[in-house]
Amino acid sequence: MFKNKPRLYVVCFFRAPKATGNPDRYHWALASGRKGDMTNGKLLYHVRTTISADGVRWQLEEPPRKLSPSNSTDLLTYTAVAKIIDLGRLEQICGAIPIEIDAPWEVFNCQTWVERALAAIVADGACIGTNAIPSEWTTLRDQCISFSDPVRQLFIQGKNIPQPRPTQQLIGS
Repeated sequence: MFKNKPRLYVVCFFRAPKATGNPDRYHWALASGRKGDMTNGKLLYHVRTTISADGVRWQLEEPPRKLSPSNSTDLLTYTAVAKIIDLGRLEQICGAIPIEIDAPWEVFNCQTWVERALAAIVADGACIGTNAIPSEWTTLRDQCISFSDPVRQLFIQGKNIPQPRPTQQLIGS
C-alpha cells in the first residue's frame, strides 16, 4: 500500500474587512500536497477576482500555483479533508467547476467555488479515497472557521503565525 498519499486541504487565507463587497473574513481555496510538507510543494486551486475594462470578474487561477512562504504570507491554516488517489483527475474536476464570471459576491465567490468543487470531487468517487468531507458544506466551513479564527487574530495583532502553518487533520494518517 502506498504510504503518505497526497492530501486534499481546505485552505483559509486572511482577507481584510471591506466596507463594500466581500463580507467574508477568509479567502477560501483548495490545496494538494503530502502530509507533513510545509507550504513548499503544495498546489493551490482557487478562484479570484480580476479587474478588467469590463469590471470585476471571477476566474480560476490556472495552472494551479505552487505555494511557497514568499507567495503565501496571508495563508492562515490548512484543513486536511481527503487522501488523493488520482491527482490528475482532481485537477480535471477543479478545472471543470463552472465559474460565474460576472456574478456579484452574493451569488458566486471563492467559498461557493470550494463548496461546489468538494461536492464534485466526492461525487466523482475516483480521485479521492479516505475522506472527511461532510455532505453539508456548512459543517466543514464551520470547522475551518473555528480552527482558523485564533490564527486570524494573531495575524490581525501583527503577531507571528506558527510555521509550518497550523493544520487541522480531519482524516486519519
